Amino acid sequence: MSNAGSGKEELVYQGLLRMVLWGEPKEDILRKARVNGLSAEEAEGLYQKAIKERIRVIRAEYRGKALKGLMFIIASVTLFFIAAATTGRAFVIFALGVAYGLWKAIDGISGILMAANREGSVGDIE
Repeated sequence: MSNAGSGKEELVYQGLLRMVLWGEPKEDILRKARVNGLSAEEAEGLYQKAIKERIRVIRAEYRGKALKGLMFIIASVTLFFIAAATTGRAFVIFALGVAYGLWKAIDGISGILMAANREGSVGDIE
C-alpha cells in the first residue's frame, strides 16, 4: 500500500491482530483484510506479522509461569535448609514446595515450546 494508506493499513492490522489474539480462523481473518481493501499478499503479510505477535505474547505469559515455578523451587530448597534443623516436618514442606514449583515450571516451559501450536484466545491462558 502507499504511504497515504499506511494509516488505514495500521487500523486494519490492529483489527486483524485482535482476531488473531482471540484465535479466530485464518480464513475469516484474511477475508476481513481483503474486505478492507488489502491484496491477498498484503493480507497474508499482515496475518503473518500478527501470528508472530501472538506467539510473542503467549511465550511472555508462559515465561512468567516458568519463572514463578523456578522461584518456588528455590524458595522451597532454601526453606528446607533453614527449617531442617528446627522441625521434623521440613521434608514435607520441601516436597510440597518443590512439587508445586516443578508443576508451574513444566507448565511454563511447555507453553513456551508449544506457543506456535496453541489454539484459542490468548486471554484464556490461566
